[in-house]
Amino acid sequence: RLLAVVIAIAIFSCNYDDELGYIHILKSQSNLVSAIKCYVGYGQRGLQFSKGISWARTCPLTKYCFEVVTSDINKMKKLIDYPWDSYYYEYYIRSCGGDFGTPLDYHPYKGQPDVYRTPKYVQINITTPKVITGYGGTEMMSLNYICRKPDLCNAASNRYPSILFLSILTTVGLSTFFLIWS
Repeated sequence: RLLAVVIAIAIFSCNYDDELGYIHILKSQSNLVSAIKCYVGYGQRGLQFSKGISWARTCPLTKYCFEVVTSDINKMKKLIDYPWDSYYYEYYIRSCGGDFGTPLDYHPYKGQPDVYRTPKYVQINITTPKVITGYGGTEMMSLNYICRKPDLCNAASNRYPSILFLSILTTVGLSTFFLIWS
């Protein structure tokens, strides 16, 4: 009976999140949920090459990662000190929610028509602090993507822990059922 109670608690502490497409375990207890990891940095893309600075960062205060893009090199030259090159056709900034003046919890598509889910349709302000060299300010840029997956926006890596948990839970549940009824 104790095992049945433990299984029932485990089942009721899980909930399915339609937006992310996987199960959160003990979602209400934030100290047990890991922080989101994002690729952060900036750079430029061309037809054959891309060049930039990027690294992985844990973002404990937010629930999303984002990338904004622009084709205007002058916007990037104003915001960030970097050797921008006009050879490239697209310039980007990637970061965690809450960085560059963005809100910590942001739902640009919530309650909007499907056209809003098209890359580069939604515009947001990106802000960098003014520094003594003259760089910094606020520019409107296109939202290329927003991601809420916890492991560097990699959907496949998020499914396996849930599948493993469900298979263990199913095995324990079935074995308990057969023990009780046999």
